[in-house]
Amino acid sequence: MNEECKAVFPIYLEFKDEIQHHILKKVKSKEIAEDLTSQLALKLYGMCEKLQDVKNLRAWLYRVASNVVMDYFRDEQKKINQPLAESFSEEEDQEFVNIAAENCVLKLLEQLPDKYREAVRMSDLEGVNQKEIAEKLNISYSAAKMRVQRGRESLKSKFYECCSCVLE
Repeated sequence: MNEECKAVFPIYLEFKDEIQHHILKKVKSKEIAEDLTSQLALKLYGMCEKLQDVKNLRAWLYRVASNVVMDYFRDEQKKINQPLAESFSEEEDQEFVNIAAENCVLKLLEQLPDKYREAVRMSDLEGVNQKEIAEKLNISYSAAKMRVQRGRESLKSKFYECCSCVLE
């Protein structure tokens, strides 16, 4: 067994709950979500040689999970003989990609230096205006604007570097 295949199970365990939650949102059944998450583990093991080529593990896992869910809906469609478009819309598929990108951004935000992370978090996640940020951080208004701007630029750069496969 090669090293990539040995790495599959710890990676699966790390993201299992997160992925299962998103699968549950699609299938609306805890039991089915658990089954599909188990199927995902088997599928990942079968694709273990590809791990070395993966640049963004989270996005790749979401894509594989999305494929598992679509396979499930295709199988269900065959059982009830309905068109797939009625069961699983393109919009729902896009939601998986959006969630993966959002999670990627949140993880990248944690990598910013404290002064930028706090300014971006307050501004973009909490909706605090830059004057209030300046007051809360006990810095000048221009320094608050600069921290938000530089933090956003750094986050954007990290996002494109790390999560480009989500955008391609």
